[in-house]
Amino acid sequence: MVIVKEPKFYKLSTFAHGERDRYEVSLNGDTPLGFTGNDRSYGAKIYLIERAKAVKYIGRTIQRMSQRFSASINGKKYTWSASPSSSNLLIWDFVGLNEREIEAIEAEFTLAIRVYQKGWPVDQTSINFRWVYETKIALEAQKIAIEMLKQFAYFEEKNNIRTNEEIKEDLSRSIDILTKIQT
Repeated sequence: MVIVKEPKFYKLSTFAHGERDRYEVSLNGDTPLGFTGNDRSYGAKIYLIERAKAVKYIGRTIQRMSQRFSASINGKKYTWSASPSSSNLLIWDFVGLNEREIEAIEAEFTLAIRVYQKGWPVDQTSINFRWVYETKIALEAQKIAIEMLKQFAYFEEKNNIRTNEEIKEDLSRSIDILTKIQT
């Protein structure tokens, strides 16, 4: 069974900078120092961008986070980074998982967030369930997504992003729905 460790929380700021945009990250909102720990290494990660009480994007990578963001933010490939802003960035590290396994978890987590916030992440461009049944994690992916959802709800509560009543109601409803649709 995959153990879902608590995500790291960063403040992510994007800035317009001529032809190429730039970004800064700070762990727990402290002084901008860049990514830390496993986020500076190759390995499976799922990341979530939250701004203005809504999840904007969920992504996955096996690259270093700086490499992933440099290519995508500087190259203006992310719609969520198209204008200067400050966002919350949560990163879950999944050491030892391969690309197909992390994609299966990402798909289930994106669906879980869709149920939780009653709409798809605003800047999500795709969701792929293609490897869900071709990985050893397939049957665990739905349970992993629920655990990640609980951690995200805790982050919202701890940071006063929404009211505790809203969070508890949405989390309870979401877990109920997601449990009923598990395969």
